[in-house]
Formats: sequence, C-alpha cells, structure tokens
Amino acid sequence: MSSGTSRNNRVRQEVVTSVIDALPAAVAEVDADFTVRLVNRLFRDWFVGARRKLVGSSLTQVAPALADAFRRAIESALGGTPSVHEARLASPDGRSRDLRATCVPRQDAQGEVIGAVLSAVDVTEEKRRLASERILAHATEELFATLQPERALQSIADSAVAYLADWISVELVRDDGGCEQIAVAHRDPDRLLLAGQIRRCYPPHAAMRRAIKSGTPVVNDQVGDEELRARSGDPVHLELLRRMDIGASLIVPLRAHDNVFGAIELVRSRSSARTFAAGELALVEELARRAALAIDNARLFELTRRAVVAREQLLAIVCHDLRDPLGVIKARTELLKQRIQKLGQPEGLNLDAIDRAINRMDGLIGALADAARLRAGRLTIDPQLCDLVELAREAALGVTDLAVRKDIHLSVAVDTERVMAMIDAERVLQVLANLLGNAIKFTQTGGQVELRVTQVKNEINIAVVDNGPGIARDDLARIFDRYWQVEPGQRRSSGLGLYIARGIVDAHRGRIWAESHIGHGTAFRIALPASGDRLDGDASGEWSLNANTPT
Repeated sequence: MSSGTSRNNRVRQEVVTSVIDALPAAVAEVDADFTVRLVNRLFRDWFVGARRKLVGSSLTQVAPALADAFRRAIESALGGTPSVHEARLASPDGRSRDLRATCVPRQDAQGEVIGAVLSAVDVTEEKRRLASERILAHATEELFATLQPERALQSIADSAVAYLADWISVELVRDDGGCEQIAVAHRDPDRLLLAGQIRRCYPPHAAMRRAIKSGTPVVNDQVGDEELRARSGDPVHLELLRRMDIGASLIVPLRAHDNVFGAIELVRSRSSARTFAAGELALVEELARRAALAIDNARLFELTRRAVVAREQLLAIVCHDLRDPLGVIKARTELLKQRIQKLGQPEGLNLDAIDRAINRMDGLIGALADAARLRAGRLTIDPQLCDLVELAREAALGVTDLAVRKDIHLSVAVDTERVMAMIDAERVLQVLANLLGNAIKFTQTGGQVELRVTQVKNEINIAVVDNGPGIARDDLARIFDRYWQVEPGQRRSSGLGLYIARGIVDAHRGRIWAESHIGHGTAFRIALPASGDRLDGDASGEWSLNANTPT
C-alpha cells in the first residue's frame, strides 16, 4: 500500500471518529464474538470511564452490564435483524441512566453480516416526564372523582411511592389546629408498619410543622443523625427513626387560595444516596396543588350543602309558622271590611292595600312550600279529566285586571271547543297564571300577550307568547333554576315561579321550555300528554279579553 493511500485511510478514519464522537448517542461496533471494533467518546464516558484499551477487547469484559442488558438486541442484529431495547444502567460516575439502544447489522461489501452497531441514547428525562404525566393524570382522576379527596390521597401515595420516593406520608390540618396522617406508603412492607407505629405514637416532626406553618417547601438532601435526634422525642423514638433509614426528604405544603390544608412528605433511604432534583420538586408541588384544590373544593361543597340544608329547614319553619298569623290577619281584615261597609265606607279606611299584601304574602309562603316539596321530591298532583280550553280561559280571567292596568291586549287562541287531559287542574292553573303574570309584567305598556292551546295527535301544546323585550340567550338556560331572576334585586319576586312551574309540568310527565330573542318577545311552551278525548267543532277560534274594553 502506498504512503498516499495509507495517509488517505488515516484521514478517513479520523473523519469518521470525529463524526461519531460528535453524535449525541453512545456508539459501539462489535463483531460476531462481541469484540469491540469501534467506540465513540460518549460510549467511553458512559460505560467504561477512564479505560483506554477498548478496541480489540471483548464487550463483556470492558462493559459487562451493557453487554448483559443489550445482549439479545446485539445477537438479533448479528442475525441480520435490527432491534430496539431499553434498560436502566449505572455509569462509572454512579449516575443511573434510562437508555434506548438501537442495534443494526454491519455488512461487508458482499452483504454479509460481519458485526453489529449499537447506538444508545439517554431517555431518562423523557421517561421521567412521561411518568410525571401519568402520576398527575392518575392523581387528578382520583382526586376529582370524589367529594372525599382525603381518601384518594392514600391511593395516590401507593401508586407514586414506586417512582418518587421510598416513603410517602400525607398530613392534613384538623379544625382544631392539630394534624392527622391520612395516607402513608412505603416500598418496604416492614418499614410501612414501622412508619405507622411511629406516627401513632408521636406527633409530626418540626420540619413538617414548619412547612405547614410557612406554606413553603422544605428540602433536605441528607437527614443526618443530628437531625434525627432533633426529630425524636425520646430514645425509643430515635431508634425507630434510625431503623427507617432516612436519607433525603422533601416536604411540600398542600396549599390553595392562600389556605394550607396540610403537607406531603417524601423520603428516600440513606442507603440509596439519592436526592431530589428540581424537576421532582416541581412535580410534587403540582401534585400538592391539585390535591389542595380538590380538598378546598370538597370543603366548600360541604359548607354549601350545610348552608342549603339550613336554609331549607328555615324555609320550612317560616312556611309553617307564618300560616297561622297570616290567617288571623286575613280573618280580622274581613271583619274590618264588614264594619267599614256598615259605616258607609268612611274616607281613609280602604283595606285593599292590606288585602294585596296578604295575598302576596300568602302566595310567597305557598311558593316557598312548593319549592321545599319539589326539592324533597314530595310534590304531589291529583290528576282528573279536565278541559284545558276552559282552564286557559279561567287563567286569563285571573290576570285581566293586571292586563288592564298596563293596557295589555290579552287573548286566548284555541283550535277546538274542548281539549281533554288527565291533569291536576289547580296545579296547571297555577302554572298558567305564573306564565301569564310574568308575560304581562315584562311586556311594555300597550303590548300583546296571547295564550294558545292546541292538540297534535296525543300531545297538548300550550304557549304563552308576548311581544316584550325578550330574554338573553345566556339566561334562557337558567330561567327555570331555583331563585333565578332576570334582574336580581331589581324586582319584587321570589325567583321560584318558573322553578315550581317546571316541577309541576314534570310531575305531569310533560315538558316546558322557553324560546326568545332580544327585542322580539318570548314564548313559553308546554307539552302535556292528552287523554285522547278531543271534540272538534265549529267553535274553534280566538277568545279575547281586550284590555282596552274591560269585560
């Protein structure tokens, strides 16, 4: 071989070496008997440290852990089949890495397999990120799937201890200011029992109390014997702590909306010599944040539930206790009316205002009572065969005075003389009166309100239609909610009318809904099952109560 050829080969080899040294992967080439033919710098750093003699040596001798971990993948490549394999290996510097190795055949000019090329990349961070995402996903599902997230924390600790630490414990602050351990997990079953024994006999240590009080994490890369002495309350306690093999510890408060509900502590064994990295701290902080939010939401829900129960109990008491005095006032008012009539209606003794106040109070008490029955599932109906056309006209007559005062044109439109249905007439009349009253109340002076009754096959359709200002689209979905008002505080109303109307219609196995567009009026529609007794005739048409010509 000429000197020029030799020099070219040397240059080519240097170029190849420079290229593979620049790769972000550990690369090695071996022949059929695992003899090393080529390695790059990263391979040397990860697997053999300062060892210089590599080429020509056996891979099983210079990197036995690597050879054992990826033997099957290398053998597959030597057989002509590429493969990918993952393993966790320790470097000479003591650092462990999750590796993904790709092994491919090395062929000569004739296509014969003469070796295998292994390329390993560090996927530690990728696997850590995926594991973190799985932990957070599992924790979120567990925490927010129940209104008792404290119980879910035990399941989370059990699943996270395999990845995050050797020992995990969770403390929650009680109402009296003390702490209660609600979850504990340990890799070692024997030490799990020991951890439970320690906590039953002794209070949380000072570092845990400090984290809860300050609301900030406490990180300790190594809990030494001096700190164990500070944590212990007596010699027995100290000996128990020593048996727990406590190394690095991480304590993160359960904090949400400036409230600290407790803390989660993670402990790694002293024998592992592992500390907590910044990424792990961020993961535990996010886990603690979600746990705290779930706890906060659950406690707020419980407070709300208690407040609702208290309110319902108060309403029940009010409804019951106000009936009797209101009845007395009504009876005495009737006596006063009789005496005033005998006196010839003297000026200044008109009792109409008292009557209106009594009727309004009686209606409000009735609404509160109906709402309480609805919520308790005790609203009952007494269905009887009834003519809905006649009932519609009765409902319209009941609000005629209100329509006259506002100069509203009120009409009833029907398509047949009678429409029969099995209904509770008093309850359905209550619904129609409410819908008509609302329509007149919110329709501008001089407007129109129409009550329509039609029957299509086995369904009776009732509609209260006005040409008032309409209801915003965002409000339509909430108008049947309890205590909901179009303009809260702007009108005298309990906000229960439509809620009760829906309950009554539901009890009749019907449907009620609203259609509206701002500036184009509103239509409240009801669909009820028909009795099948429909009488068609020539009497269909419109029955009108014109507010301009009172009847």
